[in-house]
Amino acid sequence: MVKIENWEIFPEQITIPIKTCNLYNAYNLVPPDKNLVDNKMRIRLGAYILKDPNSFNFEEYRNKNIIMYLSISPKLREGWTKEYGLYRAALEIAAEESTGTWDPDLKTILPSEMDDNSKENMKLLEAKVIGLNFKTGMAAVSLPKEGFEDGNLPQVLSVIIGNYTGMSSAAWGVRLEDLDIPDDFANTFLGPLVGNEGIKSILGDQITVGTIVKPKTGLSEADWAKTSTRSFLGGLDVVKDDENLTSQEYCIFEKRARLVFEGIKEVKKTTGRELIYVPNITSGDFYEMIKRADLIKELGGNCLMIDVLAAGMTAVQSLRKKYPNMIIHGHRAGHGAQTIFPEIIIDGIQYNLRHGVSMKAWTLIARLAGVDQFHIGAPKGKMEASSRTVLENLEACTRPLGKIKTMRPICSGGLKATVMWDVSKIMNPDGETPNMDIICQAGGGTHSHDLGTFGGAKSMVQARDSIKIGLTPQEAMGKYFETLLAFRKWDNEVYGNWLKTLSSDSKIVVDPDTRPYRNNAADKEKGPIATDLKSAARKFTLLKEDLKKYNPSLFEEIF
Repeated sequence: MVKIENWEIFPEQITIPIKTCNLYNAYNLVPPDKNLVDNKMRIRLGAYILKDPNSFNFEEYRNKNIIMYLSISPKLREGWTKEYGLYRAALEIAAEESTGTWDPDLKTILPSEMDDNSKENMKLLEAKVIGLNFKTGMAAVSLPKEGFEDGNLPQVLSVIIGNYTGMSSAAWGVRLEDLDIPDDFANTFLGPLVGNEGIKSILGDQITVGTIVKPKTGLSEADWAKTSTRSFLGGLDVVKDDENLTSQEYCIFEKRARLVFEGIKEVKKTTGRELIYVPNITSGDFYEMIKRADLIKELGGNCLMIDVLAAGMTAVQSLRKKYPNMIIHGHRAGHGAQTIFPEIIIDGIQYNLRHGVSMKAWTLIARLAGVDQFHIGAPKGKMEASSRTVLENLEACTRPLGKIKTMRPICSGGLKATVMWDVSKIMNPDGETPNMDIICQAGGGTHSHDLGTFGGAKSMVQARDSIKIGLTPQEAMGKYFETLLAFRKWDNEVYGNWLKTLSSDSKIVVDPDTRPYRNNAADKEKGPIATDLKSAARKFTLLKEDLKKYNPSLFEEIF
């Protein structure tokens, strides 16, 4: 039996809510019992203890404080219980992030000479530990909103993701899991100015489909733009720079942007569709970042992308303020260093060593900063450990937050047409109907398609359109060759089961749809026509082989 000696493990796992609710109740918190406090703790940390737990009113605190919901693995000393250690660690954090210090015997200004303003401030700004859960190790710490500067997100972060995350004297690990933010304080931020509804007004009330040009690095400006044009012609709404592509020598930002917009001009003329290019304007020089943003605006662009964590909240808030009518696209590159924690299984028991900041908290922060559409991970993708994590982040996009608009969630990372049906349903925690208020981006799922970028783009659009009108994957495979190829490559099980349902009377399409995807699917040119199965298999010889493998009796019947 392996024993973890340097980490306090609580008996129950933490469950982060995926629907908007009373967070205090959802985390099963209760006001701490004053009897848990010894005299030594009361002398040193008494300012941060609830005066009367029995009269505690959560809504009063909720309206007047930013509340941090923390998971804590407290450091224990000999003779301490886990409950005492958790409470003490929470009090240490409350002190550190408000009016306290490691030695409370401060003589900065003696009480006898302190002016009335300072005396009032010291009482007003005291944080409080308002809730604990001794089964999960959760704590709620309230921070008076008067301790924060209106609209200054870096200052807010210096508290809610402050020194306490490195206080090894108090805890082995501490993680910001969630936040409550008073409406009036939230309203001091701009938040998304285009937001989910604004993006829908541009691209329509449907799932947005897009791609990230691959490979991430190496393409010249001309090849990058060529790939962008093919993606748009195939029907994608969005084409974006990758998070690490800015203005390297092999692909200069200005040259790339100008070539992309030349292609967009032609695609718009051909298709009549609105398109969004997502250029990564992230730079180490703030003025260079603004120069790039101004270029995109001059070229007729409607979107700016920024690596939120790499560039920082000052950059994001400044962009939001300067470009109120442009979509701010937030990438979360680097989040995993803070959001992912070790999950260790010993003798069949899982131990979560939680530390850092949850992706849900970062999603709320990005929304306050003014991001209109934000990467939150994807069910059925390559990035997230579970679909539930993505739903936790989704809640932060749509949670009522004063006057702040909702943020459109981006599902990205390992997606392809074959998973679109499942993704759109999973992204609706309230039922089985697909969530249309999402963006699905497929990089490899577009450019690794057997018919290349154009065919991959078609498969994504076909999946989106099928979901919108209620077609199943099986029906879509019979109707669209690009969708058939996608399932053949990436989901043999669904593809094989579909082949088993076919009969000698079945008709399917085995010709690529080479038409540009036009506005509202209005196209005078006829698309591919379904043909009988025998003719289809002769034309697409791989289908003949697949029928022999998955439906041998039908193969014998028609051949």
